[in-house]
Amino acid sequence: MRTCVGLARGVLTDQRLKDISRGIAQQFAQDPAAIHMQASSQDSHVLFTVTPNADRSFYTLNVTTPYLRGLVLQEIAKRDVTEQVSFYHRASSLSQFRGTLGYLLEKYFIAWLYSGERAKALLCASKPAMSAKSKGLESAMTISLQPPPRNKLTVSDGVTGFAKVKESDTPFAWVPASRSFPTFDAVICSDEHIFTIQVTTSHTHSMKLDGFTQLKQNLPDTFQEKRVFCHVLVTDCPKKADALRKQHRKLAAENNILIYSAVLEVSTGNFSSEGLKHISVCRCNHCILTEEVT
Repeated sequence: MRTCVGLARGVLTDQRLKDISRGIAQQFAQDPAAIHMQASSQDSHVLFTVTPNADRSFYTLNVTTPYLRGLVLQEIAKRDVTEQVSFYHRASSLSQFRGTLGYLLEKYFIAWLYSGERAKALLCASKPAMSAKSKGLESAMTISLQPPPRNKLTVSDGVTGFAKVKESDTPFAWVPASRSFPTFDAVICSDEHIFTIQVTTSHTHSMKLDGFTQLKQNLPDTFQEKRVFCHVLVTDCPKKADALRKQHRKLAAENNILIYSAVLEVSTGNFSSEGLKHISVCRCNHCILTEEVT
């Protein structure tokens, strides 16, 4: 509100607003606790939206627009791996940044996925699925999930392209161009599995039927028959991963979907400024990533 009033009255110019926003983003990347302590200061509101709970005993600080989120990501990307890990661990200790960290973890996952064969594999642990076993499917206790080669990663608006999938195409991955796609953040298909992936920083997460319905309607029946559907919840610490895979999900049981969870170490999905820029361009243009991302 203060920002809108300032712009309307001419007290605050667009350029000045951009400069302030970038300065706060830089401070946040250097020391998230400092922003936490000055949440009600004159300038931090330019970057963060303060949202109190019902009784105003607790509040969250969220970066609500793609442009402002981009400023934060750019500042984080300027730092080396050690500094990025340190930043994430410090910010994750402050519950007020929960929403912002969710967006950051998604970006770290996308950076991991775009790293291709050189990325460290994610170790996915399972919850036994009796409904799946009753149909002759065996739930492995752990699965090692590796990104496919970069030229096998596609960004698009929807899953209609899956209708033309062939056996020879695997392994391949698909990422929705929009973050608002229901149910999952990516799909990875291998010779034996169809992995739907959801990134979250929460201890619990629901499953939505829409995305699975679209995927199953578009994938050829013969392709599905040879593979097991696995829903992987990717998070940032072992305690959350354990809670996520133990959560009861009626949708998974009814549709013979095995549940796994995995911990993504920030150090395995770190990104540079150039890599972040290239990822953003590819996602905006809905293309296949074929160039090196560092």
